Amino acid sequence: SSVMRTAKIIIISAIALIISAPAFSRRDKIGHKDFFEKMQAQKLEFLLESLSLEEADAAKFTALYKAFDEKRGQAMMAQMKAFHKLSRAVEEKKDEEEIVRLTNVYIEAQIKALEFHSSILKEFSGILDAEQRAKLLIGEELFRREQFRKMKNHKNE
Repeated sequence: SSVMRTAKIIIISAIALIISAPAFSRRDKIGHKDFFEKMQAQKLEFLLESLSLEEADAAKFTALYKAFDEKRGQAMMAQMKAFHKLSRAVEEKKDEEEIVRLTNVYIEAQIKALEFHSSILKEFSGILDAEQRAKLLIGEELFRREQFRKMKNHKNE
């Protein structure tokens, strides 16, 4: 049903937001643009290694991926901003109409972020074959998990 689909989207988005938020918040709060750029470079290197592309294809992939990742980052930031506005409205006990409006803005931002992420298959079809596109998705997830594990281990030290 539509409600279950929306609930799944919210849960998936919340998990993605929680996992990606530390990188964004560090960059904004402390001004660690270098940290963020280093992380992006490590991810790109990790992905290129897993894709085993020829030099020309690697150059095309790198250019397309950087542009794609920048747009995806913007979509995630829009989602985070919508989340913060909604949270603030609830804390400030805004009227129901405003909370409904901000809830809808937040859900739409989540949907756009997920749709953008799912477009990765289409975006890279000119450069990558089906197996490589699958490896790209798998590589992104493995990299994200590794970063999450490192963060978790760092907190436990």
